[in-house]
Amino acid sequence: MKWGTQGNAFGQFRFPQGPSFAPTGQVYVADSQNNRIQEFTGNGTFILFWGSLGNTNGRFNLPVATAVNQNTGDVYVADQQNNRIQKFSSAGAFQTKWSVSFPSDVAVDPVTGDVIVTELFSNLVKRFTATGTFLFSWGGTGTGNGQFKNPSGVTVDNSGDIYITEQTNNRVQKFSPAGAYLLQWGTPGAGPGQFSRPVQPAVDGGGIYVTDSGNDRVQYFDLLGAFQCTVGSTGVGDGQFVQPFGVAAGGGTIVVADRVNHRMQRFGPLATPAPSITWGRLKSLYHE
Repeated sequence: MKWGTQGNAFGQFRFPQGPSFAPTGQVYVADSQNNRIQEFTGNGTFILFWGSLGNTNGRFNLPVATAVNQNTGDVYVADQQNNRIQKFSSAGAFQTKWSVSFPSDVAVDPVTGDVIVTELFSNLVKRFTATGTFLFSWGGTGTGNGQFKNPSGVTVDNSGDIYITEQTNNRVQKFSPAGAYLLQWGTPGAGPGQFSRPVQPAVDGGGIYVTDSGNDRVQYFDLLGAFQCTVGSTGVGDGQFVQPFGVAAGGGTIVVADRVNHRMQRFGPLATPAPSITWGRLKSLYHE
């Protein structure tokens, strides 16, 4: 299924990004150029929104990603051009904020509740407590193991291991909870397991979904980086994308922010392993 069109009314979007699931199944979306967060049911029915353009508490200047603590329901927002993370209740009540440098994504460690932030231009990944106390960072500019060029997304698995997408290095790197390098995968290109500007991934159980923005698709891998399948192609039809920017995953269902088409699309469980998904298979996964 899909929902949303271009605009600023309830349920409309201007370049949606960075969705996340609440523990009760609702979907939060960073409606980036409307400078607000919108909440929907899992089937796309509008519930509420909060935020507007500004730099005071609860307002935004280009929110690009959301993340939810699955135990408390608290929502974290990467408020990019205000250079901060803001924390809200599940109903959008402001709780706290802290400074970062041009955040590109935010994730919550399901083990500890800590918050992990990628900084797009400093080429650092930073770890904070749930209330914003800085713990440590890692990275630095480069192409080596544990280095980054424009880290553009982060997700954390149920063991606390951390996955970082890199927009310029066109790869995914995996780290321990302490930031120790474990492995990587991906090269530039359009083939299976290759990337063009990968952004804002999501873990679900034993796999990771990566939004392959420049290739207008989402790729699915196991947690060691083995390619499983791909969903999407370039276009405006059902199951097609133009510059998708973020995926939320839960219970085998994924919701993709179809950024330039100004809409959200939801898909059912993906069959794995498989070399690719045919158009017929894709249509069967697409929820009407």
